Amino acid sequence: MNGKAFVFRINQIFVLPEGIGPVYSEINEFRHKRSLVIDIGSLNVNFQEFTNLIPSFQQMVTADLGVNLLRSKISDTLTSRYGTTVSDLDVERLLRGDKYLYLNGERQEDSKEIVEKLISTHVKEIFNHARSRKISFNNTEVHFVGGGSMLFRDFILKQYPAAIIHTDAQFSNVLSFLQILEAKQNG
Repeated sequence: MNGKAFVFRINQIFVLPEGIGPVYSEINEFRHKRSLVIDIGSLNVNFQEFTNLIPSFQQMVTADLGVNLLRSKISDTLTSRYGTTVSDLDVERLLRGDKYLYLNGERQEDSKEIVEKLISTHVKEIFNHARSRKISFNNTEVHFVGGGSMLFRDFILKQYPAAIIHTDAQFSNVLSFLQILEAKQNG
């Protein structure tokens, strides 16, 4: 930085599962519960079950169902339907906006239905993948974290109304990692 060389020495490494969500940053909320954390990221979706704060490694699953896969499906579908290239940036605006595609300033009325159907199908695939790996949703609090959970919020709640979608979804894992590292450092 600014022409100065830096040397970092790593003394310890802690390997932590990616999708732990708020389990350890909100430890009292999870202490006496069975919880499933579903972390929807750009590249993949992580499923991790916890019982009384203890992760079940048999129920740790990763699926290639991240947001980028859906972006590609939307781009391909709309490109094919409208005969024009729909870029990743266009799809990002669709996902974060009103779900309509605008071409030459004109709103394509049927595009919203197409996009919403693709999102709904993708969310259904996430739930089905978990079930196909014998992950149970019975007697379990289901927590969604990761940026994808915020994008898919309404569609997740339509599929699973009892889902808890965290407001700090993008930082949920990091906050738990920080809590674990502080405990390790001080303990």
